[in-house]
Amino acid sequence: MATVRFSATAQADITKTIAYTDENFGRGARRRDEQLLVTAFRDLSQDPTGFNR
Repeated sequence: MATVRFSATAQADITKTIAYTDENFGRGARRRDEQLLVTAFRDLSQDPTGFNR
């Protein structure tokens, strides 16, 4: 499994996006979006090219 690393800017963008979701759509939406991101990043680390689906 590959390691997914994010720049400081990307990390800040992700944090801001999650905060925005929480403030505008509520905690449930924030949790759902966080889980979607975790899943996407895990998938990316397991298959960086996306061809092995």
